[in-house]
Order: sequence, then structure tokens, then C-alpha cells
Amino acid sequence: MIDSENTTACDNTITTFETTRSLQCKDDMLSYHKNSSIQPIPEIPSTVTKHNTRMNRSEFAETTSITKSTSGNSKFRNHFLPDVIEPCFLSVSQDNITLQNNLDNYVSSDQQPSNFKVKYSNEVINTRTEHCDQVLLTVPSRERTRLVKWRQMIGCGLSEWKPFAHRNPGLLQRRVRKGVPDSLRGIVWQLLSGSRELVIQNMGIYAQLVFQESPLEVTIIRDMGRTFPTHPFFQKCHGLGQRSLYNVLKAYSVYDSDVGYMQGMGFMVAMLLLYMSEEDTFWMMVALVKGAQHPPMEGLYLPGLPLVQKHLNHFNILLSENCPKLAAHFQQEGVEASMYCSQWFITVFTYSLPLEALLRIWDVFLLEGFKVVYRVGLAILTQAQEHLLTLLFEDLIVVLRNLHQICTDPDDLLRRSMSIRVSRQLEELHKTYR
Repeated sequence: MIDSENTTACDNTITTFETTRSLQCKDDMLSYHKNSSIQPIPEIPSTVTKHNTRMNRSEFAETTSITKSTSGNSKFRNHFLPDVIEPCFLSVSQDNITLQNNLDNYVSSDQQPSNFKVKYSNEVINTRTEHCDQVLLTVPSRERTRLVKWRQMIGCGLSEWKPFAHRNPGLLQRRVRKGVPDSLRGIVWQLLSGSRELVIQNMGIYAQLVFQESPLEVTIIRDMGRTFPTHPFFQKCHGLGQRSLYNVLKAYSVYDSDVGYMQGMGFMVAMLLLYMSEEDTFWMMVALVKGAQHPPMEGLYLPGLPLVQKHLNHFNILLSENCPKLAAHFQQEGVEASMYCSQWFITVFTYSLPLEALLRIWDVFLLEGFKVVYRVGLAILTQAQEHLLTLLFEDLIVVLRNLHQICTDPDDLLRRSMSIRVSRQLEELHKTYR
């Protein structure tokens, strides 16, 4: 057996892989937001070719029947049909992947001699620890201190998370509002949303869903080019990013036929894919839409958008209470909330805000729920109020749809947002809304 000291060292070293991928994705995303623009829908390809993806067909060939339909839509489905397994690490060398796979095998296997298992596991742990130390040397000291605190909160094998959250809810809230360390965001978001338990409880389900047919496949493919079109991970037509995005969205449309698919879901899935695997992303969407920790979001995507209408109604009332002059000006000019903030609620700001601000907002959103969207929206309008009061309808619409350009300081945005109290008003509005 591996002793606890080595196990802890191994667990800490896993951060290395998260750090490497997360930092690369963060740099790519920053580059995307500097050059972002919504591009027209690309033409659907007329030729059909299969591409590799990260799904393992052999593991569930016995339980899943893969058919090639001869219908008119078959060329779209087959163009994205998963084919061959590939490692899920985007920025990690093959040696490190082999080390992790070997470590997992030796930790879980009981068939090999104990002395050989310990010897090999120690070798793996030492190698990965050295690599971790090299990466941590590039991390500023303040960030290292935060990493240590968060690793203590999470604990070895995630064992400390629930006890810590139960004993210290106030401390957890303060640390989340300060920002989750980027290298730990993937796992912390899963813990905050409740999706980690879903992954464990439903092993293999995603792998079956991804090979089933969906009536929404063509619609999903048509929106591929609209989702972060200039981001390196999603830029290449039918590249790894687009295939992963397609897999998750199609699997969800099969899993939840009532919700199916809506374009706004793609932006959230794309952002999550920068920090976690396809399967983890899928179950996090399930946790969010079905409400594992907070009220379900499925009303945002159902026909008629009932939950969107509810949020817009509440937002108008809160705007009147917090910014009466601006609300009166909007009413005078005929500006409705649906003209500028629908996407705030449908995509939880993933459609527009700069990455640095977006990640900080999602840290808090996953802990505190949808009231964060109201707070941030009101804070943005409050910051731009003086300028908005001088504009007429046409200019108002243009400026309101580009308010994300003023969100250059995440710390200031979060500070102003958290100073706006909406919880009590929202509770009363939820009770009286019809």
C-alpha cells in the first residue's frame, strides 16, 4: 500500500496537470476576447469524413448500437461521429499521461506484488512531484499561498471539501469571492455545482449518450462556428474543440429531450470545456440545468423561455428600486430589458464579458446562485448610468449591447456587485410572480 505521505504528494501533484492546461486555456481565451466578433453561420460541409475524438468505442460497443442512417441528415451526424479514443490532456506530454495511467493502475490493482507496487508508485510520485515543483516555481508567491489554502480546503481525494464547507460557510464565501485559483477551477466548480457526485454516480452514461442520435444534430452543427469563433480551441472547423462541444451538446439533447438544445447553452459548455473534460462538462450542465445545488435553470431553455421572462420582470423591478433615474429614462425611450440583458441570464455572461471578469463571476455564481447575475447586471448599469442618461434610443441600444467593454477590472466589478443587496427583494418577487 502507498503511505499517506506519498499519497498526499501525489494528490498535490495532480494540480500540475490542471495548472498546465488551465494556464494555456486562459492565455488562449484572453487572446480570443481581444479579437472576438460574431461571425455568420458557416456552410454545412458537403463531404463526409470521420474524425478522431476522445471517446472510447470499445468500452461500450456491447451496450450501444452505432448505426449510420441513410436519411438526409446522415452526412451531418457522421461528420462528427466519435471514432477513436485520444487522451483528455491537451497540454501534457505523453510521458506524463503514461505516468498518470500507470499510477492509477497500480493504485487500484490488487494483483501485483506489494513490494513492486510500492516501488513503482514511489517512482511515479517522485517524478510527478519534481515536475510539480518546477511549475510552482513559476507561480507568484501570493498565488502559491492561495493554492495551499485551497488544497487544504479540498483535502486529499476531495475528502475535506464537504466538512470544510459545512463548518466554515462564511470563510468559503469570502475565499470564493476573492477568486478560485485558476489551476483548481475545474474541480472546484464541479464541487460547487454538485456535478462531481453526478459523475461518480453515473459512470459510463455519457459514453452511451454521445453515440445516440439526436433530432437536433443539424442545428447544433450550424451553431458550431458561432461559439467563440476566434478562440484557438474552437476556431478550427471540425477540430478537437468543435468536436468536444458538439459531443456534449448532442449528448445533452439526448439526455434531456424537454430542454434539447438552445444556442445559449453552447457558450457555457465551451467555457467549461476549457477547464474540464467532456464528461465532467456534461454532468456540470446537468447539475446546473436540473438544479443540483440551486434552483433549476431549465426554464431558460424551454419553449417560450418562461424563466427568462421571469428574470427580466424581476430585473426591471430591481432596476427601478436601485437606479430610478435610469429606469425612468429607459421607459421614456422605450428600452425594454429584453433588448439588452436577455443574454446575461441565458448564458450567465459567457456571451459577452471579458474572461477575467467572467471567471470571477462564475466562481461566485456557482456558490451563491442566480442572484449574482442580478447583482452584476445592476453594477454594470450603475457604472455606466451617467453616460446612458445622455443617450437616445438608437444610441442606447448600441451602448447597452457593448457594456462589457467597461468591465476591465474584475475586483472592482465584484466589489460593487456584492455591495448591492437583492436577496430579500428577490424572495418577495418570486412569491408574488405569476
